[in-house]
Amino acid sequence: MRADPLDRLLAAYPPLRPAPQRDWAAFEERFGHRLPADYKAFVDAYGHARFGEFLTVYVPDGVSQFVELDTQRAFAGLKAEYLLETEGELVGTPDLPVHPRELLPVAGTAHGNSVYWHASPGAAPDAWTIAVDQARGGAWSLFDGGIVAFLVAVFVDGLRVTAFPDRVDGRETPDASVSGGTGRPGTATCTPPPGG
Repeated sequence: MRADPLDRLLAAYPPLRPAPQRDWAAFEERFGHRLPADYKAFVDAYGHARFGEFLTVYVPDGVSQFVELDTQRAFAGLKAEYLLETEGELVGTPDLPVHPRELLPVAGTAHGNSVYWHASPGAAPDAWTIAVDQARGGAWSLFDGGIVAFLVAVFVDGLRVTAFPDRVDGRETPDASVSGGTGRPGTATCTPPPGG
């Protein structure tokens, strides 16, 4: 049996320093959303974190406004309106598989990708999944799990995320648990490894 995803991530990438304590209830009230438990446990363990000089997980109170959830949510709102205006007819297709208004940003990459929670209507935060846009194209990758399981899949297990560049963390990313897809280049559904 595999260890808890956060334990696996902590073992592979120990935090560099203790994270500051946060008042999650106050932040969630101000933010207007409850947040997934795995994300809160991640932030409580790491605080601001960047993986492989590639992916930064956004936090409630970052070292700069550009890694803060509130700032990124404002950017995502503008991007959602732009996508609906220019590509609204594509919602639900491989080119735009999720409705832009159901996306909340949780991380970003040095390559320009946005990593979102797909906050499906009526879904509890712990049931939110991950959607990744391709920075320089229309492809999306979907991951059926939360942010910590996603980080473990990519940075510990070597999951190849189609929307990411071929090299992550200074190494080629192997094709791991990528399945599904639409037959169109650059689109795939990523699934966590069994027991992950």
